Amino acid sequence: LLALPAVAHEQPGPLAMEYFVKVKMDSVLKFETALKQHMAWLGQQKDNWTWHTWQAATGEDLTVYVIRSEGHTFADFDAHAKMDAADRDRWLANVAQFTSGISSEISLYRADISRPPEGDMQPALAMVYPHQIKPGGEEKFNYAAKKVDEAIKKTNWPVHYVWLQTISGSPGPTMTLVILSANWAGFQPPSKDFRTMLEEAYGREEADSLIHILDKVIVGESSASYAFRSDLSYMPAQ
Repeated sequence: LLALPAVAHEQPGPLAMEYFVKVKMDSVLKFETALKQHMAWLGQQKDNWTWHTWQAATGEDLTVYVIRSEGHTFADFDAHAKMDAADRDRWLANVAQFTSGISSEISLYRADISRPPEGDMQPALAMVYPHQIKPGGEEKFNYAAKKVDEAIKKTNWPVHYVWLQTISGSPGPTMTLVILSANWAGFQPPSKDFRTMLEEAYGREEADSLIHILDKVIVGESSASYAFRSDLSYMPAQ
């Protein structure tokens, strides 16, 4: 949920593999030590995937870490299967004892409705907003999201964002809005609010229609923020 596709290939794919790790409250420091050692081991194995680690900064559970590799295609998952098996065995032997649960998802970077930050800097913080979509409402959500994206670009509303679509691992259709920043000040909302921006782009009637569609198809929302942990991440040697 938490970064742009990394430059793992000359032409990065749109898929990411994400692991959500819940750490035992009394084992956080031991977990981080074990994870650093695990990332060093990946380097020894010459793993060719980049792994970004993010730690929850706000939300319902501050002992959650997200470990994410992006920029892939489905074929990459096949090519990485042998490394995955060795990775899993070592994780279970050396890291799992400090955790109380783990889950995973595959997400799709939706470039068609995203407006990512300019440049290639690694963001330090991410605001993450998962949206549960009503089953059967995906088409209407995509229509409204594209119209909103067009309005933002048309009015040059000063926001940057990424949409991720969970395609495996969630109980139902999920679209996650991610806002990335180098610091907390970067999350300051624009002076012009969302509805005003929509009305400026399309007029009041169409703005109301788009908001109505989103209200109908989004059946649940949550939010959390995450801090990037470069010390717990791994990047292959160039």
